[in-house]
Amino acid sequence: MRLSKILTASPASRSQQSGFTLVEILIALALITLLAVGISLSFDGSRSRAEALISNMSELGAANVRLKNDMGCYVSHPVGLETATGAGSYNYCGITGTPTTWNGPYVGAFATDTTQTLVELDKVAQGVTIDFSQPTGVSGPYGTGGTNYAVFADKVPNDIVTQALQECNGNSNVGTNFSGAKCDGTLGTGTGTFTLMYDQTR
Repeated sequence: MRLSKILTASPASRSQQSGFTLVEILIALALITLLAVGISLSFDGSRSRAEALISNMSELGAANVRLKNDMGCYVSHPVGLETATGAGSYNYCGITGTPTTWNGPYVGAFATDTTQTLVELDKVAQGVTIDFSQPTGVSGPYGTGGTNYAVFADKVPNDIVTQALQECNGNSNVGTNFSGAKCDGTLGTGTGTFTLMYDQTR
């Protein structure tokens, strides 16, 4: 075909040779966007709440470490991070009354449950409470012959427990007892527990 014939081809014949129209491309992009948003909402719902859970628990653990540097021991309930009287009532030092070495508050004000000793974390899920767990003996690769200190969350929806374990340990295995893992969890009927270790002493 001569060049003159190509140049003088009618607009109709040139449009038949073209690919997708602008309208078709825009429709495809809109469908892809809707699909991506739907997938991200279903995925990020539990992921963002799991990240919020880990963040709040890590903050409480770090605050208890700061308190220990002042008082010489950990408090056994989060209320001890917020008030000196709470620290005097709930600690592992045998201190009673108001500790003179308490230099808090070590955390910002938080919502508490009906006992006024636990953190209530409704932004993760309704009814979730956070406490410090009883110290447990150390086992596994993190060492032996010492003590684990951990933050404990109760009534956590199972999907958030699974996602939090994935975010913390890189897998969703439950029942690790901190053997090679910083976090542990249990699954129950609808809700479970999630535990994050913040210190280990020998």
